[in-house]
Amino acid sequence: MKKTVSVSTAIYDGYDTDTALNELAKAGVHYVEPAFIQGYMGDFTEADFSDQKATAFRKRLDNMGL
Repeated sequence: MKKTVSVSTAIYDGYDTDTALNELAKAGVHYVEPAFIQGYMGDFTEADFSDQKATAFRKRLDNMGL
């Protein structure tokens, strides 16, 4: 049975999302759990959870091989 392991961006507490994603991609990670925890990955609002933002984030992950 194939297992899938996902790595959370929460391990990059104090770093911005770009840094976290770039480092995870360089490490060969394929599955990412984005941490939207206030204070961990910067500030965000309800507007960050729109369909448009989700689509852009998905494209960003795809382009990075994540």
